[in-house]
Amino acid sequence: MGEDLIILPYKFGDIMKKCNQCKKTKPFSEFYKRGDRTNGYKYICKVCDNKLSAIRKRKSGYKYDRKRQGSDTKHSKLSKINSQKHRTEMSDMYIRSLMTKKFKGLDSKDIPDELVQLHRASLQLKRKLLEDSKIIRNSNDTNNKKGW
Repeated sequence: MGEDLIILPYKFGDIMKKCNQCKKTKPFSEFYKRGDRTNGYKYICKVCDNKLSAIRKRKSGYKYDRKRQGSDTKHSKLSKINSQKHRTEMSDMYIRSLMTKKFKGLDSKDIPDELVQLHRASLQLKRKLLEDSKIIRNSNDTNNKKGW
């Protein structure tokens, strides 16, 4: 009768779960949550999961440097600002990149300057028409709200 009783070193009320990796029985708090599992937790404990994750990263050649993290975000912000600048100013480089994306196999060096200027003019016209249509739509919306 007393042989069936198992005393666990964890808090009373914790439900236990067995890790499929290390085969130890641990409380649910030692497992990461996962919504697609039936019990809501991963099948391996946090310790084993972290070990496997480190092994996977090492095998894939993944390198993470905390010092470089800030510089990477600065670089990405600068590149976004530069791309927005090219887009708004419609530089030759930006127009040529658009044309090479549109026409596969075309090298940006092969595009004559006259064609770049013509493409820039057509883009400016399209943007202007788009802005005007937005203004007209917005004015119609405000007029409809006023009951006109």
